[in-house]
Amino acid sequence: MIRIIGRKRETFPITGQATIGAVVKELRLQESSYITLKNGLPVTSDEPVSVNDEIVFMEVFSGG
Repeated sequence: MIRIIGRKRETFPITGQATIGAVVKELRLQESSYITLKNGLPVTSDEPVSVNDEIVFMEVFSGG
């Protein structure tokens, strides 16, 4: 399962094997705007993803 948490909240199924980078491109996310967690741990764009994984893209907010 893929979840996006931030200004928009969406959930998507994982349909096959890929990498985090491929998922980011497919979802049209700006990678630098999100912290990516796989099964609760931070990962980089080259991390493989499978249908049993829980992927969360948490949007980074800043301001004052």
